[in-house]
Amino acid sequence: MEVFFIDSNFFLQCKDPKNITWEDIVQDKETKEIKIIISRPVQEEIDKLKSDGNKRRAKKARKANSFFRDIILNDEQIVLRRKDLSIIFEFSDTITDSQLENISAKLDITRPDDRIIGEALSTKMNSSDKVKLLSHDTNLLRTAKRNNLDFIIIPDTWLLPPESSSNEKKINELKKRIATLEQQKPAIEFLFYVRDKVYDSMKTISINRYSDLSSDFIKSMFDFIKLKYPLNDFLNISEDKTELSAIQRTLGFKYRIPSQKEILDYKEQKYPKWISEIETSIRDYHKKRNEIVRHLECSIAISNSGTIPVDHAIVEINTIDNILLAPSDYSSSFSELNESFKIPDPPKPPRKRLITPFETFLKTILNNNLKPITLPIPHILKNTIKDRNSFYWKNRPIDYSKSWKFECEELLHKIDPEFFKFDLFLPDNFNKNKITISCRVHGNNLVDPIKKYFKIDIEYNTINLEPEIDNLIKNLILI
Repeated sequence: MEVFFIDSNFFLQCKDPKNITWEDIVQDKETKEIKIIISRPVQEEIDKLKSDGNKRRAKKARKANSFFRDIILNDEQIVLRRKDLSIIFEFSDTITDSQLENISAKLDITRPDDRIIGEALSTKMNSSDKVKLLSHDTNLLRTAKRNNLDFIIIPDTWLLPPESSSNEKKINELKKRIATLEQQKPAIEFLFYVRDKVYDSMKTISINRYSDLSSDFIKSMFDFIKLKYPLNDFLNISEDKTELSAIQRTLGFKYRIPSQKEILDYKEQKYPKWISEIETSIRDYHKKRNEIVRHLECSIAISNSGTIPVDHAIVEINTIDNILLAPSDYSSSFSELNESFKIPDPPKPPRKRLITPFETFLKTILNNNLKPITLPIPHILKNTIKDRNSFYWKNRPIDYSKSWKFECEELLHKIDPEFFKFDLFLPDNFNKNKITISCRVHGNNLVDPIKKYFKIDIEYNTINLEPEIDNLIKNLILI
């Protein structure tokens, strides 16, 4: 068996015995167990250091003293077991001063280090075991060598990191405080949506562009419409009293034919105006469709995953190049634009119609300048109190612009994202295949603004609308 005497530094400067790779000091690989001897000088030194001014050393000494107590309570022995090795901790046998003096004239038994060497030499002389010194102390190793006692130097991997100086401790404490403060800050996260879907930078967005309609196509549509709805010539309009029954004539029924003014208004105003509207609707149809597709629906979701809210948050959305942000009320005008995509109904020509006595009576009533009764509408005051956790416009633009700003007194953390919806407007001459916008979040407790760039890859598809218009006119409107 291999027996190792240790000094007090083993307990003060090394890792916990349970965390040490004891195989590092075993020279004979067939060895199944080793013994670690704790001499009387080591026990006394550890006992003195329990109340030492050095916190780390005193703490290690108290832990070692508890270990010694466990050895006493466990029949003077503690065994740590590894897979193929057992480590036995024991106290050394009691040796008198006179015995130590007879061991070697080179030892000064009044010195604790020399007493450790003396006890190791005594055990070596009275045992067949391989007795060695296990230490990292240069002076102790030198004494062992002078007295022909084998030794093993404690591996550096067993040692604890050097204890920090007072200045280093202060620096480490400040670093911990800074790290704690850095954790107590907002953490802004962004998500970018295009057409209500999270945008994947690996994908390309398709944008349609509608080509101009040919003049031949527009003429063919006109010819078709005029054929279906020709101008009325009013040649057969006349007053025919024989069509009225005797009872109808008695009760005052009569026919009314269109006046010359109504006929001229139809021929020279309403019908030509309708033709003009048809021309405008067809000729500008592709422009209106392009107006829609030039607006790309986007939104940015902003959330705060940090540990504190953002104080007085300002969100700024900016475009690059000639890209613009559509006005915030564009959604309403967008619906109007969609509804205008239809062929206007043709004007109805004036016709002969039957006038009833009741209609005559009603007309008399309406001509008496009767005014409706109106009730005053109460004035409702709007709630002007702002929610401190909601975003509001900051200098809201009324037209297309390159920048939007919103502000909020407090952007809360750990809640659902805040969505900012907008439409990107692409000018007519915009032919680039990449759109870039930026979003910045400012705050009183943000050292620097948090900035994020979003880049959209786009491709253009040219579409001819003539088949669609032909179908719209022939199969939908005019049926």
